Amino acid sequence: MSEDTDTFVGALRYPTRGAASRDGIAVLTVLALAVALAGRYAVAVYPSVAALGFLALAVAAGVAWLGYVGRVLAGTVGADLASGDGALVRVPGNANELPAFGSVRGLLAAGSRVALVTVPYLGAPFALLYVTVLGLGGVAPEGVQGPGGFALLAGGTVSFLLALAFVYVYPAALCELAATGSLRRALAPWTFRDVLAHAAYLYAWTAAFSIAVLALAAYARVLTSTGVFGLLAALGAGYASAVAARLSGMGYRRARRR
Repeated sequence: MSEDTDTFVGALRYPTRGAASRDGIAVLTVLALAVALAGRYAVAVYPSVAALGFLALAVAAGVAWLGYVGRVLAGTVGADLASGDGALVRVPGNANELPAFGSVRGLLAAGSRVALVTVPYLGAPFALLYVTVLGLGGVAPEGVQGPGGFALLAGGTVSFLLALAFVYVYPAALCELAATGSLRRALAPWTFRDVLAHAAYLYAWTAAFSIAVLALAAYARVLTSTGVFGLLAALGAGYASAVAARLSGMGYRRARRR
């Protein structure tokens, strides 16, 4: 992998490289729009039967989106970095360029495996934070004074740090899946603890996490706007997902090879 693409700036430009870049960005934008709009309409028509159709469309688009992110990761980390069952998906072509869309079937198959890793790693922090917020919401004002207030602060801090720990491990788990094709290894963080402790991964994760947070904040516009701002937000979310995946893969690869 050439030095000019294996940098932060190179990762930012990565989605624009290659013959498949326009198609890739268009696919990511359409999938981001489909997830948001289908989910929005599912909520709007609930509890009618039509809500199930919109929900199914949102899930399918989300799985396909994850599948494309998996292709980006597989192309970035390479399949020679860890032993396992092979690779998540074989990505032909130049690893410095955005991969081709591939077949719908292959995209959904890869996305399903990525989703199986995503659910526990992101579901756990959301559950922790949700329970914490519910607990804090049920506390009377006088309960936050004295020792009770300190206990609440400590509990909230521990919950936040645990949630952040899951989010920190998540990209490395996806990279492990992309490199080895093994769900078992991806769901066992101790098998890639050397990556998690490496400074290269920490740097890449920090950059990817920052971009993802900004993209999610913009992506919320898709849920409230169907005009040009919603389209731009979907474009930004799709583009940012490719950049974040590229950064995560770069950090994982450097940590594995040093």
